[in-house]
Amino acid sequence: MDLLDRYLQAVKFWLPKEQKQDIIAELSEDLREQVEDREAKLGRKLNESEVAEILKHRGRPVVVANQFRSQQHLIGPVLFPIYLFVRCGSSQLGRDRGAAAHSRGRKGGSKDNCR
Repeated sequence: MDLLDRYLQAVKFWLPKEQKQDIIAELSEDLREQVEDREAKLGRKLNESEVAEILKHRGRPVVVANQFRSQQHLIGPVLFPIYLFVRCGSSQLGRDRGAAAHSRGRKGGSKDNCR
């Protein structure tokens, strides 16, 4: 897997489930066009550091993915995807505890509405 594909996978991880495929297809096309344009300009294939420069200019994967989310203001836009990731992990723990409590006749658990 090359650097561009790894970058796209990292962005995809942070995207909303319903939009992942469409957004990645659009982003992939745009980035590949940028690489092809630069290669045509230079008359050769780009090396890894030149591709990395294009990706750095685009931004960190979590920040790029966040541009495609609806605006959330409770937590800042840079940290919101990380908050969701942590919350999903916590929800899983809550469900596990809830299932255990339920089997012992107690109420517990949490509603999972992550991604």
